[in-house]
Amino acid sequence: MNITNSDALDVMVAMGRKSLEQGKLDTALTILSGVVSKAPNHALAWFSLGRAHLLRDAHDSAAMCYHRAATLAASQRGVPGNLLQLARDNMVLCGEKVLPRDWLPALQDSHIAARWADALQHHAAAVAATAAAAVAAAGVAVAPPQSDAKLRAAVVGGLGLQALLLHALLSCYSRGTGTDATAGAAGDATAGAGAGGVEVTWLQGDDLSSTLAAMMAASASVPAAELTVTTAWPEPAAAVPVAGAAAGSGEAAGDGSGAGGPAQQEGGGGGGLLQLVVAPGLCTARLALREWAAALAQARPLLAPGAALCPSAARLVGVLASSEDLVGMNQVDVDWMAADSGGLSYSPANELLWRPARSMQVSGFRYSLLSEPFLLLPEVSAQQLMLQPQQVLGGGAGSVAAAGAARRHEVTVAPTAAGRADCVITWVEYELAPGRWLSYAPHELQGRTDPPALSPHVWQRVQYLSASPAVQPGTPVGLQVTLSGGGNDVRVEYDEDVLPPAAAGVAAGGGAASDGGGGGALPAGEALVGSSSDDEEEEKREGAAAAAATAAAAATAVTAATAKAQSGMLLPYHMSMLNDRMRTRSYAAGIRAAVAEAQAQAQRSGQPLVVLDVGSGTGLLSMMAARAGAELVVGCERELALAVAAGALVSENGLSERVRIVQAHSRSLSVAPPPPPPQQQQPPNEEAAPAAAPAAAAATGNTAAPAPNTAAEAPTAAAAAAAAAAASRQLPVRAGLVVHEIFGTDPLSEHILPSMAQVQESLAAPDALFVPSAFRIIAALAHSPALQTHLQRVAPPTGLQLLPRAEAEQPAAAQSAAAQLAADRVERSAAEHKAGQAGAAGLGLSAEAAARLERVLPAAVGAALQSWVPWKAEVDLMRSPDLRLLTRPVMVAALSLQEARPLPKAFRAAANAEPLPASTPLADLGYTRCDPDGRPLTTGGTGAATATATAVTAATAVTAPGAAGGAGAVAVGAAAESDAEPPVGNCIVFWFEADCGAGGWISTAPGSGSTYHGHWIQNVQFLPEPLPVVAPGLVAAGGLRVRLSAECVLDRVRLSAEWVQLGDESSSSSGEDE
Repeated sequence: MNITNSDALDVMVAMGRKSLEQGKLDTALTILSGVVSKAPNHALAWFSLGRAHLLRDAHDSAAMCYHRAATLAASQRGVPGNLLQLARDNMVLCGEKVLPRDWLPALQDSHIAARWADALQHHAAAVAATAAAAVAAAGVAVAPPQSDAKLRAAVVGGLGLQALLLHALLSCYSRGTGTDATAGAAGDATAGAGAGGVEVTWLQGDDLSSTLAAMMAASASVPAAELTVTTAWPEPAAAVPVAGAAAGSGEAAGDGSGAGGPAQQEGGGGGGLLQLVVAPGLCTARLALREWAAALAQARPLLAPGAALCPSAARLVGVLASSEDLVGMNQVDVDWMAADSGGLSYSPANELLWRPARSMQVSGFRYSLLSEPFLLLPEVSAQQLMLQPQQVLGGGAGSVAAAGAARRHEVTVAPTAAGRADCVITWVEYELAPGRWLSYAPHELQGRTDPPALSPHVWQRVQYLSASPAVQPGTPVGLQVTLSGGGNDVRVEYDEDVLPPAAAGVAAGGGAASDGGGGGALPAGEALVGSSSDDEEEEKREGAAAAAATAAAAATAVTAATAKAQSGMLLPYHMSMLNDRMRTRSYAAGIRAAVAEAQAQAQRSGQPLVVLDVGSGTGLLSMMAARAGAELVVGCERELALAVAAGALVSENGLSERVRIVQAHSRSLSVAPPPPPPQQQQPPNEEAAPAAAPAAAAATGNTAAPAPNTAAEAPTAAAAAAAAAAASRQLPVRAGLVVHEIFGTDPLSEHILPSMAQVQESLAAPDALFVPSAFRIIAALAHSPALQTHLQRVAPPTGLQLLPRAEAEQPAAAQSAAAQLAADRVERSAAEHKAGQAGAAGLGLSAEAAARLERVLPAAVGAALQSWVPWKAEVDLMRSPDLRLLTRPVMVAALSLQEARPLPKAFRAAANAEPLPASTPLADLGYTRCDPDGRPLTTGGTGAATATATAVTAATAVTAPGAAGGAGAVAVGAAAESDAEPPVGNCIVFWFEADCGAGGWISTAPGSGSTYHGHWIQNVQFLPEPLPVVAPGLVAAGGLRVRLSAECVLDRVRLSAEWVQLGDESSSSSGEDE
């Protein structure tokens, strides 16, 4: 047989894939890595290698392998038909695990881009001016050829334009091409100082980000010698002593901490040292002082004397607020629950699952401000954080504070309005350049006019005050602020013992800090919750649940303190789901009717009714079934904290005899084997008597075993516990009713298809009922330039065109409010900023240079990142103001969980949608925003009261100059201009509805009460190619419709759109086992 080299490679790939199926990952990696080294164009080998890396949890390596497979599959013939789509999907999914959360909207944020462009232009000009001054001081017009006069900088993280823009600005100043014709001597001096060129080091934390960064640099034609992408800091030169750095302004350290450093070296290069360090990857909505301190510790040996740091400072700002909506994100309204669930008591849930803080975008909720913004933490200087991190973060000696270090101080706040102080809304601000702050305050408090829903990267941390004190204007309120976790965790608590400023000698909005130690220890059972993204909290949750699973299996009770420690690991919207009154009512009515029907079926079959609750959470559906009359309910829940809470709630409601909660996945459950058939009775004799004794004991309920003859026969405690755990995971008979709620915003995203298929096959009776019994997907063709700009098309703004050309005078009210926030700091920063603007006036970019950067840099970033954009996004459509529907919403797919047996792993469906005569807002089709009770809101329903918000906007205007205009105004103007053009269908919006039988349909349609808190919103899928809109006359004459097709596979829904003519098949549905 003639075996070609290609055949041999295919055999090797098959062997590697077989090893993957057998779980031999090392063997598979070895085989597949060898194949791609010999045949780098083998698409299936790259795809399989990606799978191997994925099973190793090496998401960055897996993503790059899938990217290579997709690139090859797009241009090759003979590859499996679905390889291209699968490779692209897996590439994006793995990339989401590695790339920063919400990286695309953050990249597209023109407001943030303008802040960075302004700061980088300031720093580039300052670095070049410093180099020019050094050359002038040496008495030469041009640096000698043998001297090192390069402009050196490092950029830490970030997927935006910061590294490319900084390189371009330094290059412009270095070569003198960025100056205006009137620059004169300043321009000549700068050109001379930069004769040595530019060196920018771009540091990334993983291989995927590093690869993408290198692709951006190559697309922008940046010489490799001028921009180096790396995952590790370069080694410092052995002969170079450690230098101090200026706090972002190019000046010597003002606190004297750098006095021990070397004197300023001649020339601008500093002997190969860095003159500027910029950290865009750390300037996010998440407080990350520990990572910032670590980066500064690594950068310190590489810094030239007087080097600038960006950001130069950070601060944590807070404001007292009253909000039933925000409280509803953290605790259950027990009165609502009792009324809607049939009298269930849910007080223990608030005792066990209440969290001290949650991360969310507060712009989507109604709240009222009770104070002006105030500093929760003293302003953190980059200079001090680098040189004395333990003093800033707390803890003992060391270059960086340990994760267990804690620091506590007290803050006194002067309320400006009366009300109940439910929480403190907190956010982070960074000083990028003197007087130029980047703020993550709520949009309405910044004065931003772009839709907050399109900026999910701008979020806040809500610190809940358990006492919810009533406050009055003029009566000080004391808060205790704890900084721990090495600078990443913040806890704010109401402290009625904190004295007013006059008595305590503490200025309003600040307090004396105390280092952690014995006095700074946290009270028992009150674990700090970090200011981290919800993805990071989910990783912590999974790790803690896995570690505790073994102990939990044998435990019979868990204390409230343990549950509270676990409560910081809940999904972000679980508590708010319990406040979804529409959901609770639908389930309650549907389960009551289903239990009655299932009981009738059980009586006819002679079997007891067993109800299975899949993903039971806090046990709400389980208790509803028991209250409705079910004899036995078994609820399975993977999350330890929720399973513990469910057990407490079941006990509280007196249902322990009928409800059993198991901390396990439904795959771990089984049905007890049927009892063996009764044996034929034997005639009594002496030999049969010993065997009959145990049987008689079992029949009478006496299960005590006879004493073992030897110690070896005694079961061990571990074996007994294991047997008890196994027994708890068994259903006595197959379930006659299955209740569940494992829907995501995409109804398939929580794996409802494979989960319910396994339940049908292994746990449910053939005629079992399901609640919900079915779900359907509703979709419409839509048009939204803003959604496409922010969430689909990679074309990031550089911010250069949005820079303010002149400093405008701030209103007196703004100056007064800002003075209350940080008067001396604001005045000093504003003075420094104006001085810097005046000093760099001759070093500004020319219009021609700025226009060139506007063309080149976004294109370079788009070339590297466009293929990594997710194919769909989750968006609250009611908060997308320019969204217009082009067709009427139509049901494109439906699936009955009760009647489809076996349940398909994948299916396709389609339906024809009626085109609307004109692009139509959601409101014109009857969609209105409703509260959790289902009542339409009379106002917008989000944000603070207008009068209060206006005052705070003025206060924030000085801390974040230009926030009220510039980026936001331009973004809205662009959207309005685009909307004036003939609309095209650029996306499909869809949501789902679930059938609760007698309880009706739970709907996640735009504005429904079930979407108010955000646990369910809607989906937007962008079309690869826009679908043109046909004139209404042609639609009527030709009988045209828009066919929306859905492909539902395992954990995702993918839709497409095309024009069809009436007479074609109007709808179709087919099941597949892929």
